[in-house]
Amino acid sequence: MEPSERTIVYGLVGACICGIIIVGAFLIFAGGMFSSSSGFSELYFENHQTLPAIINENDPVNFSFTVVSHNKENTDYFYEVFAGNQIIRSGSFILPQTDSSEERLQLNLNKTSIFIEGIRFRSTLIPLNELQNTQTQITEYEGTGLIQSDNENDSHILKDPSKIYYPVQLPENDETITLAFDPSINERFRKSTTRKIKIGDMNTIKIDDKATEIHGYRPSNVGYDTSETELTVSNDRGTISETENKTTIQYRYAFEKVSVNLSASPVSNPDKTSYYEIHFWVFAKDPSQQ
Repeated sequence: MEPSERTIVYGLVGACICGIIIVGAFLIFAGGMFSSSSGFSELYFENHQTLPAIINENDPVNFSFTVVSHNKENTDYFYEVFAGNQIIRSGSFILPQTDSSEERLQLNLNKTSIFIEGIRFRSTLIPLNELQNTQTQITEYEGTGLIQSDNENDSHILKDPSKIYYPVQLPENDETITLAFDPSINERFRKSTTRKIKIGDMNTIKIDDKATEIHGYRPSNVGYDTSETELTVSNDRGTISETENKTTIQYRYAFEKVSVNLSASPVSNPDKTSYYEIHFWVFAKDPSQQ
């Protein structure tokens, strides 16, 4: 091999060796980056199978939750316990960093449990919708002494032909009455009624899967609907107008949310925060409710 050829070959071999060294160093460095992790935390209820779902009003509710640190440095924790939208307890603690020490694992130094005792609940009824006018009906009538019966071809004059007689159907019982108006003055007849319709059975109460959470409560499948109807008949000197406004509101008994909110921050870097949340739902039944 000529000297010039040997120089080229040696140069190629050297370049390959340098390339291998550089790639290897990069892989080692990259492996350290991707394998590094600050760890994580666990948050769970103890004996979650026994958490209550339906209780009687004012029965005390007790439970425990546990926090376990799998972080590689000391971690500062802050927790808040909510019932509905009310904070009932809060606190903070520090758990040490995790390592593989058998002694540390046996002593559970990276774990703590907190016992919550004596939460009491009241039966809660919430509206599902704001007041809404669902029906407005306006009719006008002009005439003196003449009304129509159920048979459109049958009409008759009442006792005083100087009066205007106007039949209306009352909203509370669908009864029909006849009003007598003086066509020379302004006057008004008004009648309001409220109907309450029971919805569901308290013995089979459960969370309504189609309903969304409302400020820490989930509506159930039990409650009632109210329907308020206001009937107004006005006489404007012989011109009769009738207006019917109907408003409905849905009320449902609600399950209350019991939740634990937890934040975890490394002691050395308080701005680096992770958040955790667990919860269950409770309905407090009034013994008088059927």
